[in-house]
Amino acid sequence: MVYGFAAHVWKSDKKSLKLPAGYGEWIKKFGYPEKNAIIRTLDGRTFQVKVFNLAGDYFFYNGWFDVVTSLKLPDDSWVTFL
Repeated sequence: MVYGFAAHVWKSDKKSLKLPAGYGEWIKKFGYPEKNAIIRTLDGRTFQVKVFNLAGDYFFYNGWFDVVTSLKLPDDSWVTFL
């Protein structure tokens, strides 16, 4: 079961970020909506992203580009979600 996870962000991940496979199980178990989510940084900034299901895989989509650009994430970065 996925509660927190780390993700490697490459240049190709700037418009969307594929979530771990177990994330779909977590969504179903806890009834998490497949729509908008809020990402909060350690310094208190918040970002709204869309959770999107494509062929059984889940992604952060609309809004993810804002996260990457606002935080100035370089290619080959790691982000951790708790």
